Amino acid sequence: MSTRRLSPILAVIVCLLLAGDAVAGPVAGTVRIQGKLTAGVTVQIAYGDAKVQKTVTDKKGAFRLNVPKTGSFDLVIFFKKKPYDTSVQVRSSTVKYDLDLARSRSGKLRLVKR
Repeated sequence: MSTRRLSPILAVIVCLLLAGDAVAGPVAGTVRIQGKLTAGVTVQIAYGDAKVQKTVTDKKGAFRLNVPKTGSFDLVIFFKKKPYDTSVQVRSSTVKYDLDLARSRSGKLRLVKR
């Protein structure tokens, strides 16, 4: 088989292998601590073999993370050095999550999606 015939076949094989992981859109949103938009909160998302993307909320409590693939992930915020997490779905378009670290009836802080 000639090299010229292999090139299109190789291109098709590469495309099929890459099609398994869809390209994801960013995850964006806001973080509130007990109802108040909060700047300076670390937000991270873990995927694959513990690869992490992280950022810090801006002065309006907003964040944006670029995630390389679609799927279900854990989104974690850190408040006073303690992690609080929730599960998020990443799609091929931008996904928005507005989060609030609020007190439950028992008085413990927990991360909820608004």
